[in-house]
Amino acid sequence: MQQTRHYHLMGIGGAGMSTLAELLVRSGAQVSGCDARPSPELARYLAGLGIAVFSGHSPEHLGPEVRTLVVSSAIPRDHPEREAARQTGMEVVHRAEVLARLVEGRRLVAVAGAHGKTTVTALCAHVLERAGLDPLAAVGFAVPGKPTGARWGLGAWAVVETDESDGSFLKFRPDVAVVTNVEPDHLENYQGSFDQLVAAYQRFLEGTRPGGAWVIGVDSPVARELAAAAPARDRGVRLVTYGLDGQADWSARSVQLEARTSRFVAWHHGQAVAEVRLSIPGRHNVANALAAMAAAELAGVEPDRAAAAMADFRGARRRFEVVGERAGVLVVDDYAHHPTEVQATLKAAAEGFARPVLAIFQPHRYHRTAQLFDELAAAFDGADRLILTEIYAPPPERPVAGVSGSRLFRAVAARPAWQSRPQSLRFCPTLQEALQQALAWVRPGDLVLVMGAGDVTTLATRLVQELAARDS
Repeated sequence: MQQTRHYHLMGIGGAGMSTLAELLVRSGAQVSGCDARPSPELARYLAGLGIAVFSGHSPEHLGPEVRTLVVSSAIPRDHPEREAARQTGMEVVHRAEVLARLVEGRRLVAVAGAHGKTTVTALCAHVLERAGLDPLAAVGFAVPGKPTGARWGLGAWAVVETDESDGSFLKFRPDVAVVTNVEPDHLENYQGSFDQLVAAYQRFLEGTRPGGAWVIGVDSPVARELAAAAPARDRGVRLVTYGLDGQADWSARSVQLEARTSRFVAWHHGQAVAEVRLSIPGRHNVANALAAMAAAELAGVEPDRAAAAMADFRGARRRFEVVGERAGVLVVDDYAHHPTEVQATLKAAAEGFARPVLAIFQPHRYHRTAQLFDELAAAFDGADRLILTEIYAPPPERPVAGVSGSRLFRAVAARPAWQSRPQSLRFCPTLQEALQQALAWVRPGDLVLVMGAGDVTTLATRLVQELAARDS
C-alpha cells in the first residue's frame, strides 16, 4: 500500500478510527482527523504522533494536501465535509477498506463475532508478539497502556478485529478467519433479517484464502451450524473448532474461576497441551483464550508458549476493567451491551467474587433495544441490585416510537426475579441520577458493575472519585 498520501479521518476520536490513524502514521502516511468531542487524552496522544486533531467537523479541514477522506458507516453521505470531498474528486473510503489495504501482503488473522472479538484479537496479538512474530494489530478498543488499539509490527502476520455491524468485515481476505459466535444484533443494517446477517458471516468465511483455516466457536449453535452448512473442505480450508465442551478440537478442563483470574487446562484433539492462567476473569474469557490459542497455533505458536504469554495479558479497556477500589467498594467497567454479554459479565462477577453486585446498565441504541427487548429484560436476574438509565443513542440514530429506558425498566420489574425485591431496582434517566443512587446504595464489600457501550463509562470513574472523597 502506498503510504505517501495524506489521509483525513472523520470521527478520529472513535476506537476504530484512532487505531487506524496510529497505524497509518506509523506506516509513513500523513494523517489528520476531526471529531465532535475528541477526548483530551487521545488528542494529546495522537498529536504526539504528529497527527493534527480538529474539534468539530468542517469542509475547511480538507486542505489541498489531503488526498483521501476516511469515513465510517456513522457518517451520512450528505455530511457537508463528506460532500465537499466528493465535489473536489477526493477519494472517500470506508475505514475498513483502508485497514484492508494496510494488511495487504501479510498473513491475516481476522476476528469476527457478536461477542468476545475484542478480547480474542488483543489476546492473539499479545501471544504473537510474545512469540517474537512482531505482528501488526488492530484491536477495536484501547489496550492497556495507551488510548488506541494499534500495534505496528513488521512481521509476516496481522491480527485485525473486524466489524459485522455494517458488513465491513467482508473487506478482508483472511488466512485465519475466527468467528466467536453469531447472534442477532445490528439487524437494522440487514433489513431486519437475522438470515441476512448469518449469510454475511458465511461470505466472511468464504473469503478465506485457499490453504487457510476457520476457527469457529461451537458453543454458539448458529456458528456451529454455519460451519456445517459451508464445509471448510469444500473451500480448500481447514476447520478448527473450540469451545468449553470437550467435543471441540480445542476445549478447556479443570476450569477454576477466581476474583480476577481464570485457570484451566487446554486440551487439543483429546490431549492436555497446556496449563493456562489468565489475569482476566470469567468463563467466557476461557473460551476467548481457546480461540486465541487456536489462531496462534495456526500462526506457528506452540500451545505451551501461547499459555506462557497469556499469563501477563492484562485485557482490553472496558472488558471487566477494574477502575478502582475505594471505601471497600470495587468498581468495574465493562462494555457489555448485548443480553448475552450482560449475562456473561454478571456470571463472571458471581463466580469470581464473593461480593454483592450492584449493576448499572445503560441501554445502547433504540433499534438494538427494540430488537432484543425481551432478552435484555431477562439479562439482569443475576444482579443483587440494578440501576437502569435512559437509552444512549449515538448519532445519526433517532428515537424509535415506544422504545425507552423506562419501558425496559418496567419489563425488568415485572420479572419474577425482581417482583419480590422491588426496592433493589431503580430507573435513573440521567447518569447524574444514577451516580447519586449508586452512592446512596453502596456499602463496603460491594462490587459495582458499570455496563454499556455509551458514555456510561464516565460513571465508573466518577463513582471511584466520589467514593475516594467519602473515604478521605
